[in-house]
Amino acid sequence: MASNWKLIVSDLDGTILKKDSTLSDKVINSVEKLRESGIDLTIATGRILESALPYITRLKITKPVILYNGAKIYDPLKKEYVYQAFFKENEKHQLFTVLQREGLHAVLFTENGAYVFNLSPLIDSFRTHDGIELKSSPLSELQRTELIKVMIIDEPVIIDKIQEKLGPELGEFCSVLRSEKEFLELLPGGVNKGTALERLCELLEISLDDTIAMGDNPNDFEMLKRARLGIAAGESHSALNEVADIVIAEDPEDVLEKLAKLLLKEG
Repeated sequence: MASNWKLIVSDLDGTILKKDSTLSDKVINSVEKLRESGIDLTIATGRILESALPYITRLKITKPVILYNGAKIYDPLKKEYVYQAFFKENEKHQLFTVLQREGLHAVLFTENGAYVFNLSPLIDSFRTHDGIELKSSPLSELQRTELIKVMIIDEPVIIDKIQEKLGPELGEFCSVLRSEKEFLELLPGGVNKGTALERLCELLEISLDDTIAMGDNPNDFEMLKRARLGIAAGESHSALNEVADIVIAEDPEDVLEKLAKLLLKEG
């Protein structure tokens, strides 16, 4: 059975990263065992390249990686993006209008870097956690740059209310994703980890039936649906457990080890 699988596409945070955002030796060893059996691994994350690169390096990933929750695919061998999605000009205007009207706390990811709108302690914690630089600029200036995604950051109960209130309005032209309890992410319409997985398979000339997808939050939902085998990992969201083929409720450092044992035992 192991030889029937070609690629595992895994989320990072909460799936294979520990709570301190580190990779354990156990994860590295599991990846090596899987590769020895012919099953490679890459990642699908909401992180930007700057934040994901240390993990790409440590995991020795050579296949393209999915970043920005599906808005970009980066080839670490070519050192270039092989797919990118951006908001249209009128969509940016609509988004900026909503941000200002509602007084939301957000990070805007553009081709020129990440910019903060209404700084808050939670945004500062996000900056520290992901290890990225946050710039400041008027929205009028950002209208001139390519916009990749917007991340609204607030307390979970407030994010719940924002999603309920603005979800229908934003959903008319955005992909609205819940990546963490405190994060509501807005991407160009039709963009998510699932559609990115389809593009990744096209690039690698493999079938979705050759893939295993792993994640722990609702933003992983579409990816788990499309892969032949979907794994809900760690303290996974209940919605993800419903669509997953297998639930591995282990600590992030143990998830890949358990999956490797299952696959290699079948092989």
